[in-house]
Amino acid sequence: MGQITRSQIVFPKTDIVAIFIDDAKARSSIQLLKRVERAFIYLPSLVCRAELHMGADSRWQDALSLMPGDFFGVTAAMAFPLSPLPGPFPQQADLLILSRLHVKLLHLDQP
Repeated sequence: MGQITRSQIVFPKTDIVAIFIDDAKARSSIQLLKRVERAFIYLPSLVCRAELHMGADSRWQDALSLMPGDFFGVTAAMAFPLSPLPGPFPQQADLLILSRLHVKLLHLDQP
């Protein structure tokens, strides 16, 4: 039996925990809020240490609840898998897209 390829895969967005966009041009087109706080973000299958982007007047404690959509971008990210992931995923990335619905814990990275 030969290899099967798919040009598209469809599944519920509620199942997505994190996305890495491999295309640099696509990554550069994503707009992020200007204020940055270094944070740890805990998800079911990985922990990310990254720059969390939020509004200028937002408290970091309210950042997730104030986000308009289910997904948000983090930059200068380091990903630490808690269990084997179903496919290749970078340990370091300029940009990761995370699901707000799957965040279990968030705290600032204190120096």
